[in-house]
Order: sequence, then structure tokens, then C-alpha cells
Amino acid sequence: RIFLFDNAYIIEKIFRSVKKENPIPLAVKLVSYLKYKWELTSEEIQNAFRNCFSTIEDDAEEFPNIPKYLGLIAGELILKEDISFSTMLLVLDFIDGGVAVKFIGASLDKIFEKEENEEVILSKLNSAGITLSKIKAGMNITPERLPRYISNEKVRNALLTVPAEESN
Repeated sequence: RIFLFDNAYIIEKIFRSVKKENPIPLAVKLVSYLKYKWELTSEEIQNAFRNCFSTIEDDAEEFPNIPKYLGLIAGELILKEDISFSTMLLVLDFIDGGVAVKFIGASLDKIFEKEENEEVILSKLNSAGITLSKIKAGMNITPERLPRYISNEKVRNALLTVPAEESN
């Protein structure tokens, strides 16, 4: 019997195999390699994320750091330009609340970990349509609690500088 799997399924399995932080760089390298070797599209990688998002809340019950790890993978793939910047917002199509904020926060932390200029961060966030109110997805997250979700202080500051009327 021959089983044929679509590319998104295989990429999803790579994502789901990451249960600790150590294999994240290897998973990213493998997905980047497969994107080149198999001529994967960004859409196929995004579909793999969508499949993971459909069960992420249940997965997070067993492995609480799964949203963070998937976010770090997404951030790294965004840095490598294997997927678009707005891919991280796809999680909001499936869930909201703390799990989504952890995923997006980890993605943003990874994307901007080496960026020192808050203006550059703010510009990139604005161009991608990423605002604090969109990230919070209705959660009541005060600025004091934001570090629980987004550890990068410059990213937090950039998000907090977006005027309220722009973030709605």
C-alpha cells in the first residue's frame, strides 16, 4: 500500500514534533530545506500552521509551551522569508485568548530579537497591520501583564505607542 501525503501534512508533522525548545532550529532548517527542495509554496507552509492551529488549545493543555514553540518557528521562518509576516495572525482565525497571544508574542520576539530601533519595529508592525488590540483578541491584557506574552521590551513599547483609534 502506498500512502501519499500532501506537503502541508508533512510540514505539519515537523511542527507538531517540536515539544521542546532545542529542536526548533533543526525544524526550521528542515522546513526551509524542504521548501527549496520540494519547491513548497508559502501557502503550503501556512496550511501546515492552520492545521496546527485547529488543535493548538488542546495541545497546549498537554504541552503548555507549544504555542510559544510554534511562534518561535513561525518567527524564524518569517525572518528567512519562507512565509509572510502576516502568517502569525492566522492563529486568530482559529482561536483567541492567551494561547494566540503566546504564539504571536513568541513570533514577534523572534522576528525582532536583533532589532534595536523601535521606529523600525513600529513601521514593520504597522505595514503588516499588527496592532496590540488585534493581538490581544479581546483579552484584557494590561501593559503590566504584556511581558508575560511578549518578552522583547522594544516590541512591547512599539505596540503600546500605536494610538487607540488606530488599533481598533
